[in-house]
Amino acid sequence: MKMNHITMSIARKSSGFVEFDFTAEKAYDDPFCDIELNASVNDGAMTYSVPGFWDGGNCWKIRFPGYLPGHYRMVTSCSNTGDEGLHGVKVEFAIEPYTGNNPLFVHGGLKVSPDRRHFVHADGAPFFWLGDTWWMAFCSRMSDRMFDHMVRDRAEKGFSIIQLVAGLYPDMEPFDPRGDHDDGWVWTHDFATINPAAFKAIDRRIDRLVEARLIPCIVGGWGYYLRFMGVEKMWRHIRFLYARYGALPTVFALAGEAVMPWYLATDKVEEQRWLRDGWTEICSRFRKLNTFKRLFSLHSSSDGSDQLNDYSLIDFEMIQAGHSMHHSINTGIRYIREALARRPERPIVNSEVCYEGIFENNREDTQRLAFWSSILSGCCGMTYGANGIWQVNLPGQPFGPSPSMISWGNTPVEKALMLPGAEQIAAGKRFLEQNVWRQLSPYTAISAGISFSGNNYSDMPFAAAAGSDAFLIYCGPLQPLRSIDGLDASAPYWLRLVNPSTGTLDYDLGNFLSNDSGSLLLPVLPLARDWLMIIVRS
Repeated sequence: MKMNHITMSIARKSSGFVEFDFTAEKAYDDPFCDIELNASVNDGAMTYSVPGFWDGGNCWKIRFPGYLPGHYRMVTSCSNTGDEGLHGVKVEFAIEPYTGNNPLFVHGGLKVSPDRRHFVHADGAPFFWLGDTWWMAFCSRMSDRMFDHMVRDRAEKGFSIIQLVAGLYPDMEPFDPRGDHDDGWVWTHDFATINPAAFKAIDRRIDRLVEARLIPCIVGGWGYYLRFMGVEKMWRHIRFLYARYGALPTVFALAGEAVMPWYLATDKVEEQRWLRDGWTEICSRFRKLNTFKRLFSLHSSSDGSDQLNDYSLIDFEMIQAGHSMHHSINTGIRYIREALARRPERPIVNSEVCYEGIFENNREDTQRLAFWSSILSGCCGMTYGANGIWQVNLPGQPFGPSPSMISWGNTPVEKALMLPGAEQIAAGKRFLEQNVWRQLSPYTAISAGISFSGNNYSDMPFAAAAGSDAFLIYCGPLQPLRSIDGLDASAPYWLRLVNPSTGTLDYDLGNFLSNDSGSLLLPVLPLARDWLMIIVRS
């Protein structure tokens, strides 16, 4: 039995994990599929069952969070107990307290808050989910220069999480060259085995996100790949991703549009049933694997309720409302309200809706509407998307059509990055973080005049309350407000208008008295545009 003694002061603090290399002493035809490496890591109070991963050749690795201080003892176990390079190796190491200022290491990874409606860091610090959609940002069409530029831009704007697919991309059949990495696809052809070289480039981009204080939400693959790979190989893929990235403060969406059948499937009902069974099995296995307690979910193909046979397996909901302009806003509000009524309770994220610029539509006004309608209806966050970014359009070389022959647009990624909606919803996040956003809950005792827009934004205006003394209302440009009810009788309230494009105060409307029944007639607004109205008991 081999013995190693290693004391570490975390020289690799920027990457967020400590890494241990092991060399197999046996030869394997297919190391990834033939054997499995695990480690038991104990600090005297807690034991972590950590999966290892094959990194090419005879090299295997174990990664452990580098921001969890303590003195640890590790012992490895290999499915081939006769391989002394991998089995029974003992390692002793120490991790010193983190002294930097990266909040992902200071506060730790994410968990569900005690109220079951929000996210917090491991130490209880609040976290607001403002995501961006970079589905294909690991492929070779995304240059390192462009990736770094995107990271800087989103970090400066205040985004907090980035959704990316780990190689098994949407809108293409397996091994489509548009999904190539610099070192090839993430799997070898016919899904024979994993391609570690492709993941070494992914490592650098994951590290870059974490260094910029952006949490990677790693999507294992689009759900229909289960059809091509089968449950066992897909499980190996998901396990590999967790072994490689679970030590970082990450979030996992095991599948994108989990039960959406392959675009050209002939029996979509039967395929959807089969996908639901398969992803239920994988989610069940992942819950047992998840030693670092990373939040995980499925990015749904609809409201999320039909993705699993055992709905309690996931930690939070990722609804997907579509991209059909205001129709999808209505759909999203319905999904959110249905999710709020489900049990067990869990946080809700509107994780895909109305990408900016898709169909040459869904502009910044739609982004504001999607954001505020989601948050005030009960979501703890929203993921933005820009057409051109998610599929990595290049100048003169757009992504092109999906297998269903739909081409979503040709805006190049650099132009899409500058679309104004991203900054405007980031301003919304900043405004909420400066106020009582975690105390807000949907409020329905509000009425409006007749809508002149005809878009039926599912009972717009949207309102939320923090207790009985503070209210936040989002109203559209052609949705005149009439009154808010349920207030204290004959009480003074202070009204202000915030510009949702900038998050700044534009008008102080002054003080108003509610009537004897606790209703407050709202004044005519000074300008026909969308507004945030703040109503506070004076």
